Amino acid sequence: MSENSNTIHSMPHHAKMLELLIENAREYAIVMMDTEGRIVLWNTGAENVLGWQEAEIVGQPAALFFTPEDRAAGAPEREFQLAREQGRAEDERWHIRKDESRFWGSGLVHPVYDSDTLLGYLKIFRDATAHRQAESALRASETRFSAVQDTSPNGFMSLKAVRNVTGAIEDFRWTYANEAAALIIGRPREWFSGRCMLQEMPGNLEEGLFDAYVRVVETGEPFTQELRYDHDEVHVYIRLMAVKAEDGFAVTFADLSERQMAQDALRESEARFRALADNIAQLAWMADGAGWIFWYNRRWFDYTGTTLEEMQGWGWKSVHHPDHIIPVTERWTEHLCAGREWEDTFPLRSKDGEWRWFLSRAFPIRDDAGSVIRWFGTNTDITQQRQSEDALRRHQTEIEALNARLARAMQETHHRIKNNLQMIAALVEMQTDEVSDNSTAHRIKQHVRTLAAIHDLLTQQAKSGMDTFSVSACDVLHQLIPMLHETNGGRHINAHIQDVTLTVQRATSLSLLVSECVSNAIKHTPGDIEISLSVEGSTVRLEVCDNGPGFPPDFDPRKAANTGLELIDSTARWDLRGELHYETQELGGGRVVVTFPAETSGEP
Repeated sequence: MSENSNTIHSMPHHAKMLELLIENAREYAIVMMDTEGRIVLWNTGAENVLGWQEAEIVGQPAALFFTPEDRAAGAPEREFQLAREQGRAEDERWHIRKDESRFWGSGLVHPVYDSDTLLGYLKIFRDATAHRQAESALRASETRFSAVQDTSPNGFMSLKAVRNVTGAIEDFRWTYANEAAALIIGRPREWFSGRCMLQEMPGNLEEGLFDAYVRVVETGEPFTQELRYDHDEVHVYIRLMAVKAEDGFAVTFADLSERQMAQDALRESEARFRALADNIAQLAWMADGAGWIFWYNRRWFDYTGTTLEEMQGWGWKSVHHPDHIIPVTERWTEHLCAGREWEDTFPLRSKDGEWRWFLSRAFPIRDDAGSVIRWFGTNTDITQQRQSEDALRRHQTEIEALNARLARAMQETHHRIKNNLQMIAALVEMQTDEVSDNSTAHRIKQHVRTLAAIHDLLTQQAKSGMDTFSVSACDVLHQLIPMLHETNGGRHINAHIQDVTLTVQRATSLSLLVSECVSNAIKHTPGDIEISLSVEGSTVRLEVCDNGPGFPPDFDPRKAANTGLELIDSTARWDLRGELHYETQELGGGRVVVTFPAETSGEP
């Protein structure tokens, strides 16, 4: 039989005493169940707590007073199993009364043995709803405390002792960590909840911190140390102070700072607020519900060189900059009336006459009725941050000016290239009569004019401040097609273009490809020419169709000894990284099809 098992031997002379004890425990529900979980005994306390009379409940399953959700999840069976395995099981859950109302029950379940034979289970519990409500009120107090903590850059954590069977502390479990603690340690804030310190951060043992925390809990004496922590993927230099908090401790720490904070501030208390705020790096203060400031922390007086008599009430106006005091006062008064959290920035004068900028935040503390009874505020020095922001804005202005100059230079470059290309096209045209291969000269002139059209488009984009590293395929072809009309001998070109943005290089290759395909069609076919450009996903498809004889089945452009076809093949396959097909349409006529990716990674 298990060491933790409970054995009830035959003790007839104590039976009456046991029966009286069970019946007089009126605040505790005592329920005896058989091995199948059916109720065999039901005391007066159970009737008081659950509402059923013994006569109507005996023989019913104990799952009857479990909630439907717990029954569906198999909670009764798990509870009995845990009791058998561990000798007892804690019972903390919602229960159902006879009238179907719910209450929070707290107690234990024990297995009952006779020698090694399981006789059944004994469950003892009570209505702990009021206790749970008190815990809820405590959590609300902790929420108010968290609001104060969130105004501070100092890390704050509270931990509860984990004790072994002898009562010795073997670890600590996190119960709270503020946002600053999470940032300094480098873990998400929710990571801390319920985790044990030594299991997750054994460096506390190596550094000697664990032993120091145990002494804090056992002696009640605070512990302060400044150290470099290089364990558990945490690398920070901190100054910390730990104090006892019930059966555990609370610790405050900051990176390279000397501040002390009150640790056991779980309940709303003016004294605890003062102990906390008097040891943070910020200037802190407290006001009543009407905004009358009655307390400042030490750092306020160190910075301003004033006294409480000078500062209390609305005396703080004397250290505010005259250019800011009126709007600050108006905004503060507005938030006082509305009871809203307050935030503002303004300069404060130091005792040396220096004006430094501060970020001020204040949180309202409310009573149970929701009325504001206190304001807790902090002022954080942000002078260096503002200076950095000013410097950043200056650099941004310089960068914008530089970008403007680069844009003008780019615009001028595109304009000059366009003019030079137009001049080259004119020179080529002047030499056409003197060149024996007139078609070659015509092709060169057409290509130069195509390049000039693209740079004309880039010049327009540069003037309007647009990107000049990519262009619209639709814009490019709409520039090109009118030029092709001028040189096609009256032939009509129909275009159906779906737009896609291409790099300048790929748009140029596309334009030369279209120009060469059209020129080749004009040379070998008599009718109109159709151009279509479509986009499917990341693939672009170009088709150039004519009404000529088409291409033979065994057509090989590489053997055709045609300069234009060689250029089409080279441009499609190498410049556009695409695939090229020559086809004959069903009703006659040739069709050149080129498919290529809209973008190519690593494209020069």
